[in-house]
Amino acid sequence: MSGDVVNIKVCSPLKLLSRSIRKNYSIWHYSYNFPLALILNNH
Repeated sequence: MSGDVVNIKVCSPLKLLSRSIRKNYSIWHYSYNFPLALILNNH
């Protein structure tokens, strides 16, 4: 029973962390590729 509680306490911060990393990566990905797409479209 106590093992389940520890597992939840360990897992939830990791899930939050991976979610925030994924969000930051997608923001970086779009902000990096968006100017590139504009440049390619202008030529």
